[in-house]
Amino acid sequence: MIRVSELSGAWLDYWVARADGYPAEQLEVRQIQRTTDFHCVRKCLVISALNYSASWELCGPLVDLHRIELERFPSGKVAAHIRKWTGTWSYVAGAHQEDDARVAICRAVVNMVFGEKVPEVTP
Repeated sequence: MIRVSELSGAWLDYWVARADGYPAEQLEVRQIQRTTDFHCVRKCLVISALNYSASWELCGPLVDLHRIELERFPSGKVAAHIRKWTGTWSYVAGAHQEDDARVAICRAVVNMVFGEKVPEVTP
């Protein structure tokens, strides 16, 4: 198991895609040819990269969908908070003191759906 706070890159994107409803059998973490980098792809007729943690186009809708609140600190770091209405607003999940807002949003969503730890994904 790996802590959500330690996920990054393709592995964070994989778990966000799972939280976003993609089944595991439709996803794969692949190495990008001629590099040491990896990315999460959706396996279908056309292979498409799911780079939530680097793309506002994919990550941005998560803010509205989950009513995520962002908090910026004087240090420049960002926290993402998810609250749900149950008669009053209560804290459900979040990510604290991240360098990038997209990473904070992604980690908050994964934390909300799967908890603080997820199984490791191997390419």
